[in-house]
Amino acid sequence: MIEPDDCPLSIRAPCDLLGVNRSTVYYQGQGPKDSDVAVMHLIDEQYTRTPYYGVERMTAWLHRLGIRIGHNRVRRLLRLMGLEAIYPKPRLSRPGGPEHRVYPYLLRGRAFDNIFVERLWRSVKYEEVYLKEYGVVDEARCGLRDYFTLYNTDRLHQSLGYKTPAEVYFGDDVTETVSPYGVPCRVLCEM
Repeated sequence: MIEPDDCPLSIRAPCDLLGVNRSTVYYQGQGPKDSDVAVMHLIDEQYTRTPYYGVERMTAWLHRLGIRIGHNRVRRLLRLMGLEAIYPKPRLSRPGGPEHRVYPYLLRGRAFDNIFVERLWRSVKYEEVYLKEYGVVDEARCGLRDYFTLYNTDRLHQSLGYKTPAEVYFGDDVTETVSPYGVPCRVLCEM
């Protein structure tokens, strides 16, 4: 915008005309720190595998790798990289007009009977099925098998304190191995 070498005026005059501070003319950007670049590389790899990981789960995943990092820094790096977790936005199932008739819920029973099953299938739909768009049944069967392996051995669950179901259920009887996604995961030890 302002080229100090080519301007016969002092720096003050063009800055006054443009309404900017002189310090902006002299400022040289530093770029990201090396430590941020390393963390961004890890975040990028994990986001490629699990695009539904938000700030909280990504932070917990980095903690598991031994990286001491806060939520605000992870949020800043995700924004810097232009990444946002893929998740259903609010009010997607709200009827759009008079042509969408609302039917009452007629089933009887307690409200919490199927809450865990419904939550599991919501995760399956939004974290696997909608992202992959399977063409044939065999593809879906293989993809779902891999997803349930990930879900039980590698995916961090907020309700479990950012642990995996295998860690909670089997405790210390899990060891490192490579998951179908090519990252370390927890599997059962030989019993």
